[in-house]
Amino acid sequence: MLWQSIFYSYITEKKMAFKAMFLSQMALFYSTINILQFFDNLKYNKRIFGQKIFQKYTT
Repeated sequence: MLWQSIFYSYITEKKMAFKAMFLSQMALFYSTINILQFFDNLKYNKRIFGQKIFQKYTT
């Protein structure tokens, strides 16, 4: 019984560690995607802003 409980706790700990690792990886992945999207939006906004200024001064 003791060995069983030790083995079980070992397995759950491994599972939890794996889950935590997986979740941290996912968080890292999503934060990277968010940063990339942020830069994309920045470029897009710059382009729109530039177009507005261009239209303002050309028309």
